[in-house]
Amino acid sequence: MSHNRMHTNVSLVGLGILALGGAAAAQNFTNASTQIPQGSPFNNSSTENVDFADIDQDGDWDAAFANGGDGGNDQSRIWVNNGFAQSGTIGFFTDKTSTQAPAISTDGRDIEFVDFDNDSDLDLYISNTSAISSQTNRWWTNMGHVQAGTTGFYQDQTAARWIGLGGAGSSIAPANVLGSGGFIDWSCDCDFGDLDNDGDIDLIHSSYGGVFGGQVPLRIFLNDGAGFFSEFDPAGFQLSGTTINNGDQGIWCEGTQSANTTDATGNFCDIASSTLDIELGDINGYELATHLRTLPNLERCHLIAVTGYGREHALAASRRAGFEQHFVKPIDLDRLCRVISDLA
Repeated sequence: MSHNRMHTNVSLVGLGILALGGAAAAQNFTNASTQIPQGSPFNNSSTENVDFADIDQDGDWDAAFANGGDGGNDQSRIWVNNGFAQSGTIGFFTDKTSTQAPAISTDGRDIEFVDFDNDSDLDLYISNTSAISSQTNRWWTNMGHVQAGTTGFYQDQTAARWIGLGGAGSSIAPANVLGSGGFIDWSCDCDFGDLDNDGDIDLIHSSYGGVFGGQVPLRIFLNDGAGFFSEFDPAGFQLSGTTINNGDQGIWCEGTQSANTTDATGNFCDIASSTLDIELGDINGYELATHLRTLPNLERCHLIAVTGYGREHALAASRRAGFEQHFVKPIDLDRLCRVISDLA
């Protein structure tokens, strides 16, 4: 089934939402491979994730790629948009990895643009897995502004950005701290937000565990304001290995670890799972839908819920929030396309 006309504006906040505005203009997508780098080593990797941002602050979007994944250790790459400061054609990209990125091969799973040193340019955080060789997530610092270098050029500062790993107040076993910086883990995605409301960006570090075992804990690291991160471990508990066992202290969570617990009394917690994706936010999809209904010109917007929740209370909450359809994952894509076509 081919669908090349779309009237959708998609937002994912907790509960997935497809918002369909009848007045939106149609978009036609074409393969523009002539506008991007081709061939080895520029475009022949196993890419797990891509993110976009204006790394050189010239008004156009550049791209960064997390490479490696199931294909093994590889170089993550940076493509710079040729518009504006590059004096070329906007929307055409040149691979600048050799001059603007650290020369480090990793088993990359995810890449995030984030201003972790709070200096108004975008740094990079790369999530890696130790499935093939012991390695850590990496901090690539944009060398502009407070770093007094060139904006859009990156330096690996992994060894310096992690603070106190394996020491007092860290749940990480000293044996799992790497001499080159960081710690052994199996991370597929991480996210950032101001967890302690102090004006800087903190880190939620998720893990899926060795061979997707789901026994390596999710961890929280707090930013000191200058982009250096220490683990939040108010329990003061330190693991003896990489995994957390039932009965261990919950590190940053009330109670003791109990895998798959549903006890909400505070006596037990479960901070380990096979996490493949994680998002931070202080609003869920129901609240977002309710808010969208109050905005001017969105009264006729069609809302479709796409979620993992399928019980009656979730369906009722969707109806109350104004959703017209409720899809439970894994979804039937053909049916979703038919519904979108009917509503549009």
